[in-house]
Amino acid sequence: NNMAQWATTTGTNETNFNSAFELYPNPTSGEFIFEIPSETLQIQVINVLGEIIYTTKSLDESSFKFELTENGTYFIRVFTAKSTVTKLLTVLK
Repeated sequence: NNMAQWATTTGTNETNFNSAFELYPNPTSGEFIFEIPSETLQIQVINVLGEIIYTTKSLDESSFKFELTENGTYFIRVFTAKSTVTKLLTVLK
């Protein structure tokens, strides 16, 4: 059984963007959904070692499913032309 929760955001111009960027359900059983603003240019999933384990630059959807199968802490970083927001995601089994 996986659990995930996020906290902490960083970036500039993040107030509106932060509320438009969602990760759910939270906690999760492993699979979760990104909901992102239409102006999103890139998404990265980064582990605690700083390794980018997933990245995408072609975003045709405003939401998509993703699954992390390993326990740990991950940083979910979303980029637009105006700002970057990073949310902390912890996966527990």
